[in-house]
Amino acid sequence: MPPTLKDERLAAHWRRLGLAPNAPECAIKAAHRYHIEVHHPDRGGSLEAAQQINVAYDELKGRGSKPNEHVAHFYDGEPWHVLGLAGNADQMLAERVARQMCSELSAFPRLFARVEWAIANFGKAPVRVVPPPPPPRARSRAMSRAPKPAHPVTPGRPDGLPESSIDLGTIKWRGDASRDVRLTWKRFAPYAISVDAAAPLIVHVASSKTIEGRFVLTIGVDWDAPSFSHKPTIRGHRLDATVTVRWPGDEAKFRVRGTLLYPAEVSASPLSLDLGQVDMKQKLRATVLLISTAPTTVEIETSAWLARCDAAGTRVDAPLKLPANTPVRVAFDVLWDPIVERIGGAKNGKPVRPTGRITVRWDGRTLEIPAQMVVRRR
Repeated sequence: MPPTLKDERLAAHWRRLGLAPNAPECAIKAAHRYHIEVHHPDRGGSLEAAQQINVAYDELKGRGSKPNEHVAHFYDGEPWHVLGLAGNADQMLAERVARQMCSELSAFPRLFARVEWAIANFGKAPVRVVPPPPPPRARSRAMSRAPKPAHPVTPGRPDGLPESSIDLGTIKWRGDASRDVRLTWKRFAPYAISVDAAAPLIVHVASSKTIEGRFVLTIGVDWDAPSFSHKPTIRGHRLDATVTVRWPGDEAKFRVRGTLLYPAEVSASPLSLDLGQVDMKQKLRATVLLISTAPTTVEIETSAWLARCDAAGTRVDAPLKLPANTPVRVAFDVLWDPIVERIGGAKNGKPVRPTGRITVRWDGRTLEIPAQMVVRRR
């Protein structure tokens, strides 16, 4: 039966990706990534070629075989047969496909070793593959025990794994807690890894586009995690969490430690400032005690008839630094000019009741202290 137009189109797609028909599904994915990296317009390639590669991948995905079935079927074939490649495929494409196949054959040590053999002999002069002879038939029941299978070969442990733990040190609340861990597999790197992190840690994984086998783990803190407590009496959260990195056939664990400082809580005494009944233009000074659960810097704003001052009576506008758990006395003088201006020329003798507030701001938070007094006029 002559080939149809569909068969010819699919055959052209296999050739475009450098694959043999019915190559493993993982080889289709690896070949697509390889050709896109080579022919992408951002890397000097052709837009038309990149589009043809994408079309070939879209029509071939799902038509490939399972890698274990493919390698078992072509076990005695040439290296390119084992890898599911065309005989004239590039060496770099063969290495890319071999890495992908090895990552999926870690549970099949014999097939895994055959893929390693194929990539080691790919591109060399054709050799006739002689399969190993079958084991001799056992003569007794004791001798008929099958040998234990070899341990599956894994990609190995990467460079860059922390030897013990990562110390984030002391970090201010919602500060920058990010740290990067760079893992590099130098031979048969996995195409993907998985990472589990205990709360409140979060870990993002990214593969390098320039360095083969390089993965970057960005470790951060979820500041909205329910494990945090915001009680003012607690100074900080002691972080001690485990990060588990998994790749085909193996895994590694390391700990992340540090101290996460809770946000400062500022309180005032008294909660409201009442100067009582005073005479017009009487010299007045009031004080407020501020205390913070953590070191912080506060900005203080007042109404027009109040002014923050130092012990000598000089007006102060600079921010105030508060140490942890240490009361700081802040003095305020009454300014009469704004009050007199507000009263104007009225001479009815009724008392005046100025009201206002002292506003304390820090770390995006606000504390307001109401202030009032009664001014007698004669």
